[in-house]
Formats: sequence, C-alpha cells, structure tokens
Amino acid sequence: LEPDEVKKRLIKKDVRVLDTGITHGTITAILNQKKFEITTLRKDVSTDGRHANVQFTLNWEEDALRRDFTINAIYADIEGRIFDPLNGISDLRNGKVKFIGSSKERIQEDYLRILRYFRFFTQYSKADHDQDIIKSIKQNINGLNKISNERIFDELKKILSLKNLSSLFSNEQSKHIMLNIFPQLKFCERLENFNNLNQKLKDSYTYKLILSLLIVDQTDNYEFFCYKYKISNNIKNKFKNISENFENLKNKKFYSEENIKKLIYFIDKD
Repeated sequence: LEPDEVKKRLIKKDVRVLDTGITHGTITAILNQKKFEITTLRKDVSTDGRHANVQFTLNWEEDALRRDFTINAIYADIEGRIFDPLNGISDLRNGKVKFIGSSKERIQEDYLRILRYFRFFTQYSKADHDQDIIKSIKQNINGLNKISNERIFDELKKILSLKNLSSLFSNEQSKHIMLNIFPQLKFCERLENFNNLNQKLKDSYTYKLILSLLIVDQTDNYEFFCYKYKISNNIKNKFKNISENFENLKNKKFYSEENIKKLIYFIDKD
C-alpha cells in the first residue's frame, strides 16, 4: 500500500497519524502513546548525496537494494518469517559490515553513510576495515559538507553512546578519519582512562559526558564545536564550567570515580 492509502485506512480506524516523511514513503501511527513508523517499499530514482527521490514498488529486493548495509536489509513479517535477500544475517553472525554493492555508490547516495559505517563497524565488526571501503570513504569525505550539521550531530550522538566507543579510536584508520571530520574530538586518549572505571559507573553516562571528555580542556576548543553543531546553551554552559575549573579537576585526578560521578550528575541533570 502507498502511504496515502495507509494513512486513509488508519484514520478510518481512528488511529492518529503523523506525516513523518510521507513523500519518501513513511508515516507514523500512534497507538497507546507509542509511535510506529510504517514505510512503503521503495526504490531510488535519483539521489543528490543528501536525499533520494523514490518510487514506490511491490518488490522487496528493490527495496533492499536501496539500503546502505547488508545487515540493514533483513526483513520479517508479522509471523516472524525472515526474508534476507542479501545474506545480512550471515554477515551479522560473522561480524562483517558490508555496503550493498559498491561502497562508493552507496556513500555518494547519502554521505551520512560514512558516519553510519563507523557506528555499525564499532558495534558489530569482528574484523578489520575493508580497505576498499576506507578508500571510498576517503575519496568522498568532503561530501559531508553537503549534509546539515544537525544530521551529522544526530549521528555522532549515536556513536558517542556506544559502550565500546574506545575501540573506534584505538583503530588508527577509524581515528584518523573521525578526527578529520571532528577535529575538536582531540582528547580521545581519555577514553582509555574512562574504561578503567567500574562497569556500573560507565553504564550511567550519556553521550554528553563522553563529549565533554573528548572536547573540553582549559582552552576554547569546545566553543567552536558547540557553535558549529548548535549545542544548547544549557550544555554549553556546563562545558564552560568544566573548562574554567579544568586545572583543578586535573590536579585532583580528572578520571577518578569521584570526579566522574560528579560530572555525570552535573552534565546530565536538567
């Protein structure tokens, strides 16, 4: 069913509907205060590195081929039957993060896929980077300039929330590219100290704490980042407070459990 027909049927049943991205095939149904995205099968007609013009289809394989990675092209019906046209389950089991078809073409369809690659690689990969993928990323990295800073920061927040984030920066190729994109994340070595904390404490942090560890010192390093990515004044002021007291924190073992507990409370409270 095309989005307009899905919407009409839901409204007929008194289900509230949001036009989340109806031109791209997606609407959101709200049931019992929960949101459910419903997307019609699509195939790409044209892309510009940011968005795609789509045509609706009845073909599941055509829909799969427009996606980014094989592990993101796995389908299940309401009875739990799996449709896996691109062997994504096998890649998931083997820890392989693979673009569908040409990595260069997939990236040029939406340059944000560069960051999505590093997120999924950090989460799922059991092997080193495919050098063809790294080559495609390096050749197209400037395409991120076409992407809004809002979309870029939304993806970065997901990366910073990964529990094994330090592995992203311990890999020299990943580290080099990430610092090329986000040069203000220059204190990534601090993640090694953070990893030495007890697990319960680490489980209580949010991306904001990790971001503060990566960008804040006694200089104005954090200010440019906050300006570029339109960080809220609330968070920016907290970073400013840490920066102004950085030397004091540093002298008292910045990464001690006591200080981290204080930072978690200070940064994450409203």
